[in-house]
Amino acid sequence: MNEAEFSDLENHQDQTEIFYIWQKLYEPYIKEVPLFKGCSIGFIKQILIKVHEEFFLPGEMIIEQGQIVDQLDIFRYGQLISIVMRRSSCSSPILCFAMALLMLSVVVSSQLTTNFYSTTCPNLLQIVRREVQRAIMTEMRMAASLLRLHFHDCFVNGCDASILLDGSNSEKFAAPNLNSARGFEVIDSIKNAVESQCSGVVSCADILAIAARDSVLLSGGISWKVPLGRRDGLVANQTGANAALPAPFDALDTIIAKFVDVGLNITDVVSLSGGHTIGQAKCATFSNRLFNFSNGAPDSTLESSMLADLQNLCPQNGDGNKTTAFDRNSTDLFDNHYFQNLINHKGLLSSDQILFSSDEANSTTKSLVESYSTNQKLFFSDFANSMIKMGNISPLTGSSGEIRKNCRIINT
Repeated sequence: MNEAEFSDLENHQDQTEIFYIWQKLYEPYIKEVPLFKGCSIGFIKQILIKVHEEFFLPGEMIIEQGQIVDQLDIFRYGQLISIVMRRSSCSSPILCFAMALLMLSVVVSSQLTTNFYSTTCPNLLQIVRREVQRAIMTEMRMAASLLRLHFHDCFVNGCDASILLDGSNSEKFAAPNLNSARGFEVIDSIKNAVESQCSGVVSCADILAIAARDSVLLSGGISWKVPLGRRDGLVANQTGANAALPAPFDALDTIIAKFVDVGLNITDVVSLSGGHTIGQAKCATFSNRLFNFSNGAPDSTLESSMLADLQNLCPQNGDGNKTTAFDRNSTDLFDNHYFQNLINHKGLLSSDQILFSSDEANSTTKSLVESYSTNQKLFFSDFANSMIKMGNISPLTGSSGEIRKNCRIINT
């Protein structure tokens, strides 16, 4: 996030909730940076939205020759590898713009680039960020919905915005998406805003990828540079959506296999499941655990007080459309609390809790759940890496596909 983007956020008429999330996320770390030792709490709060983590792909510019900062701390995989210091005085105004940079080595083996629209639509990122922020200010849950759209898009036909297409074969009517996938109107609003400045240039698939990143960031999570240059697919694949998307009732080996089928691995399974740190789920997706899960008894891996609460919310033969938070006691903040809940047997979906409690987890996913539960930086780093990998599943580039004018229909 650059200074101009932060200024855009600062000027928004109601940024209180977003600022609170940033404060909770960054203030403890800023206080520990040697550059800011001894600085007042007031000063720390002033720079909260100026200092941030940023991810760079191999070969990208980190800092230009001649650019002046007082101290530049560079980390790689969480380890300090370089400190460049000009002077150390927290009274200098330059410090208000000090950069904390976190390097993440990621190989993106396609034609996607992070500066794809730098000349054809230079304000793209600001436009998308503004629209996503407006949507989240209206409904915090929308962040999870936009993140999920990108996930459900990439697992079917690759990241080609096929999930947005209307029609008889629409993926919207596949079982994992029916009356569940949401946020399409927000994507429409983003597309309209982008088209008003850059007509016929930006794909709906790239809008989905950027909106997912911004949804994580604006919920208190990490940011990363989104590789761009995807084009939009020409067909939807309802059958593929029914077969390829992981389901809340799937066994762990089935979930892992579905990830492997699209080129992802066990680390991606666990880190991307951490997206359930925000959002809500319907009773119909977990009520099977509450009453007659095994031998007439509820799921034994579900903590007793949470079980009682869910039984009250979702009685037998009740309304399956009622919802509750994925991440109990940390509903809207993108953090590692989801993994702490799994260790405490408070995962909502069966597909969540099996990452820690199933027999197969002992040799596959359990150790990662334990690591992420105590190391939020590791979770954030792996999550960003996995999002970039997922965003690189079979993208259409070059002359393949098209740039849709309307995300819901192919061009005529």
